[in-house]
Amino acid sequence: MENAYRELSTMLPAEILKKQITVEKNKKITGIFLLLTDIFSWLFCFLLGIAALLLLNNKTSINFIDWWHSTGTNQVLIYFLFSLTATFLFWKNDHYNERNPFWTETGEVVRIVTILGLLNGSVVVATSLPFSRTVWLASFTSCFIILPVFRIVCRKILDYFGCWKIPTIIIGHGEAATSIFTAINNEKNLGYDIIAIIHSDMARNFEFHECQTISWPKKSFPLLIEIIKRLNIIYAVEQSDEPKYPRCLKSISRHSLKFHIAPTKITLPIISMKAQHFFSHDIMMLSTKNNLLNKNEQKLKRFIDIILSIVLIVLVSPIMLMIALMIKHEGGPVFFSQPRNGKNNKPFLCMKFRTMHQDAEARMEELFASDPVIADEWQQFRKLRSDPRITKTGQLLRKTSLDELPQLFNVLIGEMSLVGPRPRLLDEPSDFYYSAVRPGITGLWQVSGRNKLTYAQRINLDRWYVKNWNTWYDFAIFIKTVKVVLLKEGAY
Repeated sequence: MENAYRELSTMLPAEILKKQITVEKNKKITGIFLLLTDIFSWLFCFLLGIAALLLLNNKTSINFIDWWHSTGTNQVLIYFLFSLTATFLFWKNDHYNERNPFWTETGEVVRIVTILGLLNGSVVVATSLPFSRTVWLASFTSCFIILPVFRIVCRKILDYFGCWKIPTIIIGHGEAATSIFTAINNEKNLGYDIIAIIHSDMARNFEFHECQTISWPKKSFPLLIEIIKRLNIIYAVEQSDEPKYPRCLKSISRHSLKFHIAPTKITLPIISMKAQHFFSHDIMMLSTKNNLLNKNEQKLKRFIDIILSIVLIVLVSPIMLMIALMIKHEGGPVFFSQPRNGKNNKPFLCMKFRTMHQDAEARMEELFASDPVIADEWQQFRKLRSDPRITKTGQLLRKTSLDELPQLFNVLIGEMSLVGPRPRLLDEPSDFYYSAVRPGITGLWQVSGRNKLTYAQRINLDRWYVKNWNTWYDFAIFIKTVKVVLLKEGAY
């Protein structure tokens, strides 16, 4: 047995075996530093509240020294009582012991801070204490930004000193293994450093060039687990391929303190999915929900669309006027409207600033006839990197996405939403996921690569958005849109 252990150990790169010792050490270090970072963040936010009060003090008759001696110290005690409660809740929700995707973690931070901030305000009102509302409001409001930002900075510092990343092994092959690799690589907040994908020697056709792959003897998976048991292990094997990994999962459960299982790709809503287990029964039940049928959530989304569209129209109206004058100077109509399919496949006129020449369709047909490579690019992406139909002003508008500003009026009258799947052309195949919601000005694929994605990839992202829609993810997409537009990521 020992000879077999030593012989099989030589099949793994020495780097993998060395990295085992860093797993538990990194988990403990990161947990402690994230906890201390949160405590410092709460203190910093309170100081921002004090700064806001001092700023107000210069404009009013408020005497800061008198306030501090009369009620300031009591407000400090109440504030830090709530901040310690929040820190405990973060610990309870495994913010310091586990790795969570950024927007999942930030959503919990926002929810906890909101609840405790309101409770703090309620205590002030109920006790009739002369606490400063300025300090209370500024402190808790700044927490929404300071806590996530300081955590990001803490993780970057830990990563710089080599203490953040956790060496990770994926066991499996095929779509399950490659999909979880891609998902983890796109989620830097987890800090999982995938050093290899180990697959069965029975999976002879498996090739993956983005990561080191190691073929392992089918009968020796129990020994493999003993060798790598201290690493972070992800078991990503399709149910139909489990015979190629005999006793592998059972060995992982026996030798690894904690491990992950990535099941076959799920087509149901997953963000609200919860697991339920039953005492004395080897069975698990997954429960999920369809947020599209939640009328209150839908009303909230529509309310946000109306308020934000009005605000944005007022703010960007000077820019829209300037763009209109630029287009008019080049000649031709300012706006371009095209029939698109909306909610329940109801057609509507989707508005944009005109970015193409007036004979765009004729130019397109001529181009396709003369250049089959361009025709293939259109079939794959439904976009062209060098599109001769676009005007000079249109190139600027498309790179900055300013051509879509008139769609704010589509949002206001209820034909579109600020966030949603892209508006589909009338000749595109009907799809339930697109007809179930209002199309959006921005959406998941626009912040996930934009024009770099193929047409099929864009459709898959739109479908994922509809299946897993909730208000918080709309907010996340909206924030990411600002970054994508400012940096012109994936735009051409």
